[in-house]
Amino acid sequence: MEKKLPNQVKRITLPGKAHYPVNIYLLGEGKDALLIDTGYRETAREVTAQAAGGRISRILISHYHPDHSQAGEAIARETGAEIFAHPEEIPTVKNWFEGTEVKTLTDGEIIEFSGGELQVLGTPGHTRGHLAFFWKEEKILFSGDLVVGGSTTWVGPPDGDGRDYLASLERLQELEIAQILPGHGQEIRHPRKKIATLIRHRHMREEQILACLKKAELSLSELVREIYPVLEERFRLPALLTAAGYLNKLEHEGKVEAVSGDEIHYKIKSQ
Repeated sequence: MEKKLPNQVKRITLPGKAHYPVNIYLLGEGKDALLIDTGYRETAREVTAQAAGGRISRILISHYHPDHSQAGEAIARETGAEIFAHPEEIPTVKNWFEGTEVKTLTDGEIIEFSGGELQVLGTPGHTRGHLAFFWKEEKILFSGDLVVGGSTTWVGPPDGDGRDYLASLERLQELEIAQILPGHGQEIRHPRKKIATLIRHRHMREEQILACLKKAELSLSELVREIYPVLEERFRLPALLTAAGYLNKLEHEGKVEAVSGDEIHYKIKSQ
């Protein structure tokens, strides 16, 4: 059973496209209500219809991916809200818009609203400027795609970074989080366990990749077949991107190296 959300939180779950449905969150009451993420452009009208009678003062973007930011301009025009995102995300967020301003939001800022304070957390890894938001009074983390329910986050090209992602997860361990409300999937009721599991999973997957490469040089596609032996076609591209992200991290750490040829192969780097 899901833990009941505080009265000042409304979750709006919107349809996805290639991936899972996306959760966006309305916080606060009255004219200073906040919206965390927006959904795709086509769902803007549904959001404003559910959003506090259209009274939203600020839209906070966790990251630039279209399921989290694309409807921002339409919602802002309907409600008069201001849009905020990390500077790394703003150029791409604005690609979805025709001219609406996007203001900067960076790590450590405090956003006041009727329910208390939101602490802005810089949590790069899934994207370079990914943000999460921690509601101190309720000990709730709005995690965007840093932590998702029922699955793991893909971290890979074009701008994912495995080292940053692990550091962001480790940072969460320092916070007193009672509940995680993610950008996808159900709420996470045991956050410390979930975060520790994600960290272990990434270390396990790295060890699995190294074990495969100790046996033979492998291309990216061959490696994916080794580590994901049963894989639906719709998950093939995310799996390739995720594996590429692991390899980029391991290359940076000097554990593997790429070998040029008709197709790039990877091998354990000689010490």
